[in-house]
Amino acid sequence: MKKKVFLMPHQVQIAGWVLAGVSLLVFVGSCIFTPAYQAKADPVTWLSLMFVGLFLVGLSKEKVEDEFTVFMRTRSALTAIALMFAIRIVIALTLALALTGTWVTSAASHERFIAWYDTESHARMLKVFKEITGYGGAFMLYLIIYKIRLVRYRKESRIEE
Repeated sequence: MKKKVFLMPHQVQIAGWVLAGVSLLVFVGSCIFTPAYQAKADPVTWLSLMFVGLFLVGLSKEKVEDEFTVFMRTRSALTAIALMFAIRIVIALTLALALTGTWVTSAASHERFIAWYDTESHARMLKVFKEITGYGGAFMLYLIIYKIRLVRYRKESRIEE
């Protein structure tokens, strides 16, 4: 009995690569050639389109979709989730230790850290860390790990032949 795999057709992967590539080119070009904000060069729009393209790539079948590629997908997804979870734990522990002053050698350096932590730009940076280690970051990491493993597997199988 064959397991049902809910993936989009391979042609969707090709369309996803095209969408991601064009979005990345427009984003980079707009950053280089139009430094001032323009509606056509909105970075959020182009990065969102790039993410949608990569989403299509990650959820589409390969040309040859067998049991081993499904296994590699699952293993890559679990690895990405575990890594993101570990990064979140490290960030949380680091901030907790720094805020309690356990790392800090003196009260003055603890006060400097609290002043650094309370600034708006650093609060935004911590929010970015949270977003990067969320679902989107885990998906991007999954896609990278999966594609690297797939290339390595194909390369090793060619060598064996």
